[in-house]
Formats: sequence, structure tokens, C-alpha cells
Amino acid sequence: MDMPTLDHRGPEFAELGHAVLAGCQPHFPNQAAGDHLSCSGTGAWEARDREHAVAGDKVLMAETANSRFVARHCEKFKLDVEFLATDCGAGLT
Repeated sequence: MDMPTLDHRGPEFAELGHAVLAGCQPHFPNQAAGDHLSCSGTGAWEARDREHAVAGDKVLMAETANSRFVARHCEKFKLDVEFLATDCGAGLT
């Protein structure tokens, strides 16, 4: 917080990212160095859905402020979205 924010598309951020990935390598020895995504969260969801999900797969999620947006994204890939039953507001007066 005592320095300006790094541009996430700039060379300093890329350098930092490579250093972080190198530092993670001993903890994830079976992962290739390129197994990371440099994109928005929505880009990560799309990559996951395109690479790992098959139409009809069930997606189970808790209802949160962002979950309806995520559900619409999953439905574009014909995934079966089911929300967990929660009682977050139960007992509140």
C-alpha cells in the first residue's frame, strides 16, 4: 500500500508473476509452469467450462451476490446449475 499499483498488463507485473510461479513450483511439482491463467475471473470460468465441463454436468453453488451471474454463465455452456439450500437469513428479525 505504500507504492503505486502495478499495471497488471505491464512488464513489472509479468516479472512478479513469473517469480510467484517459480516460487510455487516446489509445492505443485506435477504442474507445468504454464498452468496458470492471466485473465479476468470470467475468463477463468470460461476456460474451466470449455476445458472441463460437458453439457449436462451439474454445477452446485451457494447463493451469493454474484452467483446468479455465474449461473447464467454456466447455463450458456448447458450446465445444470443447482443452488444449495441455505438459511442465511433464518432467525433474523
